[in-house]
Amino acid sequence: MKESEMESKEKIASFIANHNIIRPIEYPLLGLPLFSGISSIVWLMFLVFSPNKYFEERVISYIGMFILICCFILGIISRKKCTKLYNTEPGKSLYCAEILKHSYCVVIALLFMSYFLLLDNELKEAIVICICGLSIITITVCITIIAIKRKIEKGLYLKKQNGKYKVTQFFSSGASVVVFILLKNIIVNNHDINVSFVISVLLFIPAERASIFVVLYYLKLKYAKDYALEEYLPTRPHPSKYTGWK
Repeated sequence: MKESEMESKEKIASFIANHNIIRPIEYPLLGLPLFSGISSIVWLMFLVFSPNKYFEERVISYIGMFILICCFILGIISRKKCTKLYNTEPGKSLYCAEILKHSYCVVIALLFMSYFLLLDNELKEAIVICICGLSIITITVCITIIAIKRKIEKGLYLKKQNGKYKVTQFFSSGASVVVFILLKNIIVNNHDINVSFVISVLLFIPAERASIFVVLYYLKLKYAKDYALEEYLPTRPHPSKYTGWK
């Protein structure tokens, strides 16, 4: 094998091995059916207690409940398969669990975003805004793929840094919930602002962020398979208070 090819595979291997998983695989696998069930109850409440109960709201509520029930079933099936796979291929299992978790976040955020857009906007306006949001996510995904390839070429993952995940940790913590509630109170007190539209924008942010992580972990699995670098997949999450080791 040529030296340039070896160097290229080393750069790709460093990307595959680099991750920010700090929780056991049971966390995301239990979270999928749990939050699917809770979200289904929320959608049922939207359907029963909606102040307007327009046709469009009812339709999106039924669609939301159907999708979440499917997510609940998928979560149970995925938990069984990923747990079994973890015994033989822990790295692949961990990355698959991350892809499922972040894909679920995208679906949930976009569903709630669609509902809130329909509260204070016409159907055509809501569709246009949703299309714009999906277009932005698509562009973000394309840019992410290009950015990852350039980082690999420059060998940035060879530094063996786990990356600066402060933003990720913020969105995964209770602090983000507090900030969201504060923003909501500010928005509600200001009657000149379209509350539903602003809430939809706030929901779009985690959807876009989660889509980046879906692409990230998908590329890790893809490159590991395409370049026969499965041995660089992780054997366990990083040491943390969630894993119980240092």
